[in-house]
Amino acid sequence: MIQLNSAGRRYGHKLLFDGADLLITPRDRVGLVGANGTGKSTVLKILADQETLDYGSVSVAKGISAGYLPQDGLTLSGRTVFAECLSVFSRLSNLEKEMEQLTSSMAELDHTSPEYNQVADRYHRIEHEFRTHDGYAIEAQVGAVLSGLGFRTEDWHRQTEEFSGGWQMRIALAKLLLQKPNLLLLDEPTNHLDLESRNWLEEYLSNYPYAFVLISHDRYFLDVTVNRIVEIWNKKIWIYSGNYEKYLSQKSFYQSLPLSSDKSQAGTEPDQRTGEDREDRIAGRRKDDPFFLPAAEAEWQAGCRVLRCGEVIRPEGSFS
Repeated sequence: MIQLNSAGRRYGHKLLFDGADLLITPRDRVGLVGANGTGKSTVLKILADQETLDYGSVSVAKGISAGYLPQDGLTLSGRTVFAECLSVFSRLSNLEKEMEQLTSSMAELDHTSPEYNQVADRYHRIEHEFRTHDGYAIEAQVGAVLSGLGFRTEDWHRQTEEFSGGWQMRIALAKLLLQKPNLLLLDEPTNHLDLESRNWLEEYLSNYPYAFVLISHDRYFLDVTVNRIVEIWNKKIWIYSGNYEKYLSQKSFYQSLPLSSDKSQAGTEPDQRTGEDREDRIAGRRKDDPFFLPAAEAEWQAGCRVLRCGEVIRPEGSFS
């Protein structure tokens, strides 16, 4: 669906990451983690086509719509909260207005006239499109999302500019969820949510029909929403299967792998050792690995990644 190929990005003179390969598929639920300043938000912006790479390339399949929510900074004005959210359905709203006009025209025309048949044919075609895209339910959808994100019914008809920055971000999040892009990109979406709204968002994302990538410092939120963890560490991207708890378990296991005590390697820095050397050193530990599957042996040998500090992480897809 969307892929980073040998991607690299700098921030001024600082290298954030390079040589990064990442594929997002249509039903992925990805948690993007890493220390502050490693480039998590930058990766989201690159996926959203709001920033560019310094190295490598981005490949995007045709028809992909990406929706991006930044951490903060969005302000809305000029509409009520409800009208602002309805604005994401502008095409459906236009179809509804045309349907009303066509209905009025049909009431005035002779039912046996060619003009009436033309108007009726147009009405049936756009009404089918309107119904296919749940046009009759858009107001109910808006109400459900606004309620889920903590807006009281009486707030729906207040002007958006009356709300504080945190509530403005909730409105922006509501609009994005209603748009349902097939790649949803959320940067700290729970920052401005209370517990009840966060719980609602967890449930909403669990039923989301498309892919999403999110950044969050909320470990529990990641545990219940994602099925892959992408970590930016040591200027590289590392991919783990499972939620945040499984990611910690997998990473802890590989951090516990001992370095060789081979005297011939004494004094050699970890980043000077080759991948083949490192693989030989841990081959005897594979049988003790709770995540290693015998069927994945060939894949492990072909794709084992070696970190500069000497920790080993198998490639994506090799974990159960």
